[in-house]
Amino acid sequence: MINNHSTGPRTDAGKQTSSRNAIKHGCCSNETLILPTENIEDFKALEAVWFDSYSPADDLEAHILNQVIQADWFFQRATRTLANIETRIFIESPDPITWSDSQHQAIQRFTRYQTTRRNEFNKAKKVLDDHLKMEANEARAEEKQEIAQARLAIYKEKNKPKPTFEETIAEMTRTAEALGFKPKADPTQK
Repeated sequence: MINNHSTGPRTDAGKQTSSRNAIKHGCCSNETLILPTENIEDFKALEAVWFDSYSPADDLEAHILNQVIQADWFFQRATRTLANIETRIFIESPDPITWSDSQHQAIQRFTRYQTTRRNEFNKAKKVLDDHLKMEANEARAEEKQEIAQARLAIYKEKNKPKPTFEETIAEMTRTAEALGFKPKADPTQK
């Protein structure tokens, strides 16, 4: 029996070209953000929703958020495409039992594209959530450190040792001078 299925490219150049197919064509295209059938205003609205919800604090958070937005856009594209394919097939043949193998394969292929895009979105969202959680944990740790230092200062103030006789005399002298009293040069003189 002869195998009619392609085994793929055999040369290094062919393999390199083939490896880029998944990101250049169809639902897996990462090079085309807005397809001719899509509206840039829809993308801008999606972007505004994400930025309003997350308000990135710095360039890194903005970069991570942009990756989430792009992944969400591609996931929505894959979902729309799958819905369009299913609608076309359903219009041609309303009973799934009568669908041809190629129709079932089309549904399976676009379901895989959708799943891939959902996974990419979930990964990007997890990176964002993990980053924000780490930032929050660092802020809490700094706050706890400040509170601990303030408590230590209060503890030290409350529990400092009683002053010695000499320290008490020196403090009384400073207080008297602050009030305008001038001590004699030699306290033993009258």
